[in-house]
Amino acid sequence: MSVILRSLVRLSVLCALLLVAPPSHAQSVEVSPATFKILREVPRSAAQFQYTLNYSDCMGSFNEASPTVIQIKPVLKGFDRRKSSLEVWVAASQDCTKEDQRKVTGSCGMVATVSPQATGQEIRIRPADVIEALRSPNSSDTDFRDAATPETCESDITSAVRFYIMLLEGGQVQGSSATWDKSEVDISPPSPATGLKVNPGDKALFPTWDASDAVDLQGFRVFCERISCDVMMPDPMAGMAGAPGAAGAPSGSFGPSCLDTTGVLQPRKRLTAQESERYRCAYAQGRFAASAQVFEAEGEPIENDACYAIALSGLDLVLNESVLSDVMCATPKEVTTFFEGYREAGGKGGGGLCGIARERSPAHIFSLTLLLGGALFVARRARQLGGRK
Repeated sequence: MSVILRSLVRLSVLCALLLVAPPSHAQSVEVSPATFKILREVPRSAAQFQYTLNYSDCMGSFNEASPTVIQIKPVLKGFDRRKSSLEVWVAASQDCTKEDQRKVTGSCGMVATVSPQATGQEIRIRPADVIEALRSPNSSDTDFRDAATPETCESDITSAVRFYIMLLEGGQVQGSSATWDKSEVDISPPSPATGLKVNPGDKALFPTWDASDAVDLQGFRVFCERISCDVMMPDPMAGMAGAPGAAGAPSGSFGPSCLDTTGVLQPRKRLTAQESERYRCAYAQGRFAASAQVFEAEGEPIENDACYAIALSGLDLVLNESVLSDVMCATPKEVTTFFEGYREAGGKGGGGLCGIARERSPAHIFSLTLLLGGALFVARRARQLGGRK
């Protein structure tokens, strides 16, 4: 009996150990493109660097209504939820599975820690916290959860970033961890456009600018804001012979300066996502683009005799937007064609070459009659003389 009893006790202990403490080698974390997503207010396609964190993603971290969030749904296996924690660490290139890199003297930063779940596991991370961790390696604190501020997004950072999703017990990595290395951070804006000029037309605006040689530029956004005409500085060149405003061109061609400092469009300002969406009035594709046509502003058709402020921003390949260019102002005017000007000046023609002759007076008609009669007389005498011969 004692042998049988001892065998039963040993079996019971073994079963208890198997239930309470699964072998560490069975613990694992798996992450794939299907379980790693960046949730944005405006989704991006694969061709738009969907895994790249840009300036809008950083600022979107602070959008309470619709925040930008990094969502990770890892698949976990073989963990003890009573002892384990699920943590996410980030670094530019260092291996965060190494304990020394997760210390203050290392270069890794923690951006999330949660209690592991058998199913339905979800981790949500602010992009700004990831950028703050990259901005402050070797910080006195390795915990970057909710550490970022909007100032973080004004940094000039372009860097690779690796996410390490790990199960830890007592600070030690358990089993196999997951590494996500398909992301990068680029919040460096392109240079602003230069040489902006605006030629107003009939219910239209025609901005031009200097083409860019930046290889990472994909185009230019044009912004228009209707403003009070009291804040416009007259163009000193308008109306001069040979000047852009002369010979029927609207006054203010090529854009007078704006005196207003209270409008949304201001030189060297970085627009918010909401401002960019509201005031965008045209887009020019390609880094060599140097002109655009504008027929609407703030969702309304351009109106003649109204005053508009116009500015540009450059857009790079990862959708970072530059600060605004200089701001120019313009007033669209009704365009008078040559024929309209001719009629307004008293012309009577109908538009054809034969119709542009002057109106005949009675004296002109009498003179023309005498000339015609003389010509007929000469022709008749010539025929008579020819017949006699």
